[in-house]
Amino acid sequence: MGIQPHGCIRPWALAFSPCGKYLVSGSWWVKGLEKVSIRLWEVASGENIATFWGHVTDVQDLAFSPDGSLLASGSYDGTILLWDMKPFINP
Repeated sequence: MGIQPHGCIRPWALAFSPCGKYLVSGSWWVKGLEKVSIRLWEVASGENIATFWGHVTDVQDLAFSPDGSLLASGSYDGTILLWDMKPFINP
């Protein structure tokens, strides 16, 4: 993954998609940012395909649905968000 993009400091939570082609990383909160990033990476190229912003505290856990169409993210404050992966992932 090389140099981390702005807002992607200290990837904390990681999860591979069920097909193994994609990886998501959730970051720690960084002073000065209102939201914490979740980044979707293509494993083969290392390309950051998409970035999701929603949590206001550290992303603690990430999990894909069995078919890869949804991503669940949980943060330090207890918030759980669901993300539609269909526009980004081609299993």
